[in-house]
Amino acid sequence: MKYLLPVILAVAFLATGYLYQECRKERTSLRESLENVRQEISEQEKESGKMASDLEKAKLALESANAAAKATQEASQKAEKVAESLKQQLDQLQKDFEAYKAKYRTEARAKAVGGKLDQLAVGGKVYQNVTIKSVNPQGMEISHSTGAARVLFGDLPQAWRDRFDYDPNEADAFAQNQITERTKVDQQIQTEMAAFNPESPPRQLHLGDMAQALKNSGAEDTAKLTKEAERAKEVAELEQEIKDTQAIIDATQKQHDQWIDAHRGDRHAECIPDDISGAHLQKLQKIIDLDDLELSAMGN
Repeated sequence: MKYLLPVILAVAFLATGYLYQECRKERTSLRESLENVRQEISEQEKESGKMASDLEKAKLALESANAAAKATQEASQKAEKVAESLKQQLDQLQKDFEAYKAKYRTEARAKAVGGKLDQLAVGGKVYQNVTIKSVNPQGMEISHSTGAARVLFGDLPQAWRDRFDYDPNEADAFAQNQITERTKVDQQIQTEMAAFNPESPPRQLHLGDMAQALKNSGAEDTAKLTKEAERAKEVAELEQEIKDTQAIIDATQKQHDQWIDAHRGDRHAECIPDDISGAHLQKLQKIIDLDDLELSAMGN
């Protein structure tokens, strides 16, 4: 028994030393783990700080981008307003320019009427002693040494087109309008012809008589007499137009006969100029006949 206690004490001492060493190792390991954790926390804090810094930078960049986008939007709106204003100014300038061109054309055409030229070359034809009678978007009506003619700007040199600011689109619109107006006249003539009674005696209408009748008539006949007065005026205008056209035919026929007599026997005698040809005379005569028929229809 006396040896057992020392042995127990020795074993206990050894066990205590072993436990102490193990505890020491465990504490050292814990310290190392704690240090590692501290380092990781430190690194995470650094990373978090960097992320916070990056986030702040991103936030500042986003604010800057928003401000730039807003400024760009405001600049774009201002640019759109400026562009719209410029467009309106351009449209107004275009309208003013078109109005100026229209005024220039009107004045240039009016000033040209009555102008005289020693000669005018149109294609392969040359007119002598030319007088400009009228000017329209398509061309000119002229008189010359052997009669009258219509010349188109498309057949004239560029200088003439520039002088009158020739516009093919305007010329086409003018031609279409002429066709439309002529169609209306033809329809009116057909209507008058359909109502024309050749067995009825012609009536002589005078503006003075119609005016006096209008004064003496009652209110119930006013509209009817007004219409009759307008028809009488149209008849008078047609009568004058027929006289003028007949004078042209007579003058042209005389020139035609003189030209035939001067070139009788000439092998080129059949080459009669277009403006005094027999076909032209027949066309004028048809116009006279048509106007006579229209005049008769309106008179009845």
